[in-house]
Amino acid sequence: MKTEMQLPSILLYGGGVESAALLEHLLAEGKLVRPVYEHWGLHWDDCTLMHARRSCQFHQSENLHPLIEVHDSRRDVLANHWAVTGSNVPQSGDPPLAMEIPGRNVLLLTIAATRFPRLPELHFVIGTTADNKFNDATRAFFDTCEQIMSIDCRRPVTIMTPIINMRKHDVIRSCETATLSLSFSCVNPQENQHCGLCYKCGRRKKAFQEAGVEDPTIYMH
Repeated sequence: MKTEMQLPSILLYGGGVESAALLEHLLAEGKLVRPVYEHWGLHWDDCTLMHARRSCQFHQSENLHPLIEVHDSRRDVLANHWAVTGSNVPQSGDPPLAMEIPGRNVLLLTIAATRFPRLPELHFVIGTTADNKFNDATRAFFDTCEQIMSIDCRRPVTIMTPIINMRKHDVIRSCETATLSLSFSCVNPQENQHCGLCYKCGRRKKAFQEAGVEDPTIYMH
């Protein structure tokens, strides 16, 4: 009797609290997970990738495929953007739109899709939450991406957003301490640790406080 093949969950793995939580939850549900980290040559990529590798190693299991590392530089496209230069990095307290990287999610999805040419369907998982204020982080945006990518890839494409209605502090409450301690979400790393001053570090600190969970993060400031 022929058994139905389990299609993998392709996790866009940025290494932060949200994607780390999704990795933990998907494995707990018995899902087959293929994490993908896209290294764009941005200011934080080398450091974040190092932490992403450690996180995947910690969660190693028969259902977790090795981390797929896609090196696809966006440095020429983004030119003088702060994410490339490391100058004028958005700080804690700056408005959310200061963090915007043009075309980020649609490029992450389309680039990742090229890595799985033989899968009959593509099931992406992305860790956007209710805190995300960008236009490319809404359910309507991902619904449209599904339609366009299904045409372009000539097969069904599903983009799952399991935590889109959760706040960051809710995600933190849902995770094990080890998972949280291995996550990394700084855009201006210092000595391979969180700087403690940038926009993402500010959000991270605040979310742990709101969650009422002890923050295991090492901050340089």
